[in-house]
Amino acid sequence: MDLYLFNPETDLALATHGANYTASEKIRQMAHDLAVLPLWYAPEESAILVPDEESADFITKTTTQLGKTFFPVRKKNLPNWEIKKVQPWGWNKAVRNQLLRMGISSDVLPSDAQLDEWRKQSSRTMVADMLSHFRDEPYCCGSGANLYTLEDCERYAKAIETGVVFKSPWSSSGKGLSWCRDGFSDRHRNWCQRVLKEQGVVTAQSIKQRVHDFAMEFHCDEERQWSFVGYSLFQTNEQGAYLGNMLLTDEEIEHLLSAYVPIQQLRRVREIFLQALASFDFQGYMGIDMMICAEPNGAYSTHPCVEMNWRMNMGVVSHLLRERFIHPGVKATFHVENYPHREAFESQFLPLLTQYPCRWYGMRLENGILPLTPITAQTLSAAYISAV
Repeated sequence: MDLYLFNPETDLALATHGANYTASEKIRQMAHDLAVLPLWYAPEESAILVPDEESADFITKTTTQLGKTFFPVRKKNLPNWEIKKVQPWGWNKAVRNQLLRMGISSDVLPSDAQLDEWRKQSSRTMVADMLSHFRDEPYCCGSGANLYTLEDCERYAKAIETGVVFKSPWSSSGKGLSWCRDGFSDRHRNWCQRVLKEQGVVTAQSIKQRVHDFAMEFHCDEERQWSFVGYSLFQTNEQGAYLGNMLLTDEEIEHLLSAYVPIQQLRRVREIFLQALASFDFQGYMGIDMMICAEPNGAYSTHPCVEMNWRMNMGVVSHLLRERFIHPGVKATFHVENYPHREAFESQFLPLLTQYPCRWYGMRLENGILPLTPITAQTLSAAYISAV
């Protein structure tokens, strides 16, 4: 049986690369609140690691309603289960160490050498290499560089007229960024200096005028064969942090994006990535964040590689939610909300459940707010579908 678990701290754990990494209290709270999220993307007959009986009860109740079979598993009971494969949100040395302490055999876990290789692939330094594949492609834009000295950082910032976003090689989504739009100030200098000291390199990309955020999702199977899973269309804030996904079909997303760039060019980008990814040692889902950008001359282009997520990600979750649980033709969005305190959760989120109750058509959502994770007296994070 395959065991699924949600460990949202995985990108931060990659930055430290230590077996004993401990996430902040805020991230641990999120991991606890959203522990059942694999219920919505794992294949049937999978086991899902849960932190308490409330989470286990949520899985049992939900799967009964949907006519599906999943097995909630508490950490203390893991030795009683025959686990043949483990599927975390993302791999790092810390989660491997935690699984070993829970009694999972090392035979079903990646080796330290594999984790070292996957960590290298997960670095943002890979983006500049990927962008080089699109240098001569029509309707493609974006430039990137890996910078190893403070002088390199300042020189790159001065060379890019549209401004630069500096990025640390490893950090959580939407974090580890420094936006340099109006000159290389002391603030940027201090930020780059700290990242160079901690991680050895600063990655940088030219700032583009964003029109749409989207991603292409890929999967590599046990035979090391890569396939295109689908698109995801998502929203971010001004700082690049994830806000949510529109639950559209691939055809709908292509139609929307084709108003800016030819569909044939989007598919060309997909094929280039499938060829490039074939050289990587990996197994599982990965997503590549992209943008539709407005150019100064009024034209539009595709930035084909803003971020690479070598793990399960919200784009894949959204794609599978659309396929499995949304009634055709229904306009819906997927959200993950983190609230600073219980009062905010109760005043901002809970009223939505009363105001927009779920209405189902068979086993597919037709209207309303559908919580994807349990709501308890301590909950501060919620994943949900909105079809209102």
